[in-house]
This record gives sequence, C-alpha cells and structure tokens, in this order.
Amino acid sequence: KNALLYMVENHSTVIVIGHTGCGKTTQIPQYLASAGWASDGRLVACTQPRRIAAQTVAARVAQEMRCSLGAAVGYSIRFE
Repeated sequence: KNALLYMVENHSTVIVIGHTGCGKTTQIPQYLASAGWASDGRLVACTQPRRIAAQTVAARVAQEMRCSLGAAVGYSIRFE
C-alpha cells in the first residue's frame, strides 16, 4: 500500500499489474481515497469494459467502505 501511494505521489503515470483477484480494482481506489486523493473536488475513477462489471465493482467497493452505493461510491454508464 505504501509503495503504491509513494509511486502515485511521485509519478504522473503508474501502471499496476497483478493477478486476477489481487485487489487492483477494489483495493487501490480505497487506498487512494483514504490518502486524500478523493477530496477537494477530486475523484478516483476505475473504468470497466462492461456494464455489469461496473455495477458489481461499485457495489463491492461501497460495501467494503461501509457506505451506501451512490454516496461516496458510485458508477456511471456511458450514454445513460
């Protein structure tokens, strides 16, 4: 976690590679939010290629953050 936050603070682009299920999609946005990257009008965004993936990931992150979907965590589908 600390190494990732260090990289994000010190580099304009960070590419994270990891195995399926390692937390790239669910954990990293939470790390960034807890480090203040989602404050002062800034957002942490995670793109997904499919509608169901976006909905599922948003629900999972909201559950892990103990907030309701649509409060601190949400999703947007293009053209809707």
